[in-house]
Amino acid sequence: MKYHPEIPILAKSVAKECKGLPLALITIGRAMAYKKTPQEWKHAISVLSTSKPPSEISGMNDEMLLRLKFSYDNLGADTIKSCFLYCALFPEDYSISKEQLTDYWIGEGFLDGWDDDIDEAHNKGHDIIGRLKAACLLESGSDEKTEVKLHDVIRDLALWIASECGKKKNRFLVRAGVGLTHAPVVESWKEAERISLMNNRIKEVTETPQCPNLLTLMLQGNWNFTKFHTDFFQFMPLLRVLDLSMASIEEVPAAIGNLAELRYLNLSAMRIRSLPEEIGNLVKLKHLDLDNTVFLVRIPQGAISRLSELRVMKLFYSYSEWEEGSEGLNMSELEGLERLIHLGITVSSMHALERLLCSSKLRNVARYLILHICEDLTISNKLSSLFTAMKSLQRLAFNGCDGLVEVTISADAKKDDDYPVSSLEWLELCDLPHLNCIRVGRGCF
Repeated sequence: MKYHPEIPILAKSVAKECKGLPLALITIGRAMAYKKTPQEWKHAISVLSTSKPPSEISGMNDEMLLRLKFSYDNLGADTIKSCFLYCALFPEDYSISKEQLTDYWIGEGFLDGWDDDIDEAHNKGHDIIGRLKAACLLESGSDEKTEVKLHDVIRDLALWIASECGKKKNRFLVRAGVGLTHAPVVESWKEAERISLMNNRIKEVTETPQCPNLLTLMLQGNWNFTKFHTDFFQFMPLLRVLDLSMASIEEVPAAIGNLAELRYLNLSAMRIRSLPEEIGNLVKLKHLDLDNTVFLVRIPQGAISRLSELRVMKLFYSYSEWEEGSEGLNMSELEGLERLIHLGITVSSMHALERLLCSSKLRNVARYLILHICEDLTISNKLSSLFTAMKSLQRLAFNGCDGLVEVTISADAKKDDDYPVSSLEWLELCDLPHLNCIRVGRGCF
């Protein structure tokens, strides 16, 4: 590759400014990789040599932090910078799936313009993740293919930048995974735009916080959490992302209906038995996650149909009371959600399954399907062609179907075809005591 003869000399000066710090050398090296002119390199040297130490961060090597901020400043688009800072909401050394991270970004509005096509929105999210990894500001997580995480030093950098270089220390109120048994006093919530108290041992919040600027609230992973103040959600007018998953809360406060700007709501793996009718007031909601809410038996009829912006509805290992004429949510309501493009669903009877498969709308948007304690199901081959007609289905599960003796999944593939003709990725078979035959045709996965 051709380069200006002055650049190698300037590159030595840039390397000298990195003070021998390996992480700084790597991240700044990546940031400079596409700088082709001496003027760009001279500017970088000027920036690196004149930066003032961020003394507000105790225990942090000031030299390293200053050099790493240079990589952040060179990310370019504000969207990418916002996505990077968002990653600091998770605990130290925490691996998060790329899909989950992108869902948060969509909820916050970072990917506006892409969210009508959920697959394309996730593609955009993966592109941003790739750019952050290329800049050495994100690294692979526990699962190298599907997860990412922040280096601890990079996380400290992100939190410092998010606090406007220490000027607004509670702008990002992050106490994630540090063993808290009580939430921070609500006075500290007032100026926060994003709060993460995830993965602690908090049991309750008995005060009413006033959060006029709050956009994201993460309380997931507090397994002992059982109680909100009745008016907990009363003064969060701008909240867009709310994650309460993996808590022991048995009742969602009716005041949740006051969150008029909410886009993303995660109630998965909670002990709730019902949803309040006020859930229907969340008219801007795009993503509702109720996966693994195994005790959920009541969703008020008419509430979900009011969520006209809903794109994603997840009910895997969840509500399964689909009989028409009941007082709860039914499939006709789901069919009326014009913008729904991702459905995860649990069914517990052949009648409900046939109703699902006979609906072209629901058949086309179903991504996850579980047949749970479906006692009248014996042989799946009669439904095989219908399963393969579900072109978006990624995950199919049979659980607790005592009468099931045979599972056959086939696809309409030609004899010489070696590529999949469906989108199915997972087939799960659990607690099937009489199952004795499994047939999976070519092209199914």
